[in-house]
This record gives sequence, structure tokens and C-alpha cells, in this order.
Amino acid sequence: PVYKDSSYIYFYKGLLQTKMRDYEEGKQSFFRAISLDSTNTESFVNLATLYYFQNKLDSAQYWLKHALRLDPDESNAYNTLSQVFVAQGEYELALGALNTALKIVPREPYFLNNRGYIYLFMDSLELALTDINRSIVTDPSNAWAYRNKGIYYLKKGEYEEALRLFEDALSR
Repeated sequence: PVYKDSSYIYFYKGLLQTKMRDYEEGKQSFFRAISLDSTNTESFVNLATLYYFQNKLDSAQYWLKHALRLDPDESNAYNTLSQVFVAQGEYELALGALNTALKIVPREPYFLNNRGYIYLFMDSLELALTDINRSIVTDPSNAWAYRNKGIYYLKKGEYEEALRLFEDALSR
């Protein structure tokens, strides 16, 4: 027999495979989870994330939009969609998606950091620094925030501070 609640086993298996960078097996686990419970938007978002990691941006976008049709308030789908848009060079679309995520979950440190990252691409450096700093205050263990702050200082020509932050990011 197939039990709907066994979809969580495949979902968590997919998360572990993702952590181990076994993206193909992870995708299979998420597909299996979806086949058992097609209403779990987290499975779709994580499946899309694996496509994003493999630079299969159209597939990532497809699954994220599917997740958002199921749940228009799925903040992680908007966050991941923003990163797909960044990879496509669509910074205004990325900013819009991230702002939607932040409307749903204000002050989420990873969303703030990602918005700061987008601002770096848009050369809105002070807005970037504000969001990145807010992210670090809320979650000082996020290595990506230190990397992004390093990019900020690199763009400002403050190379020693940029190098210090890059090294800090690597140590986290």
C-alpha cells in the first residue's frame, strides 16, 4: 500500500540528498514525494532549487510557478524565483519577487541578504549594505551575508575589508 504521509520520507530523503549534492537522486525523491502528496509546496520549491543548482533555470521557474499556483503565499518560492531571475540577469524581476517574499515574512534574514545581493547587481550599494547588515544582525552564522558584504567592499574599492569578509565567509 501507498500512504500519503510517506511522502515526507521522500521529502526528507530529498533534502539529505541535496545536502550531499546528489541532485539527480534528490530530484527523484522530490518527484516521488510529489506523486504521494501533490499539495506539498515545499516539495516543488526544493525540486525547483535543484534545477536552479544545475543551472536549468527554465525548469526551476516552471516548478516555482507551479508551487505559487498552489500557494500564493509560499515565501520560499518567491525567494528562489528571485535567485533564478538574478541568474538570468533580470534584476528588477528578482527584486520584485524578493520584495513579495519579504511582505510575507518580513525580516527573514536569508531574504534580506538575497535582496542585498540583488542591490549589489543594481549598484544600489547603500541599500545592499543596509539589508546585508540587517541579515547579519538577525543571523550572524550566514556565510552568504559575509560574502555579500565582501562584494560590497570590493565594489567600494576597500580591498582589505573585502578580503577579511571573504575569509570570514569561508570560515563559517
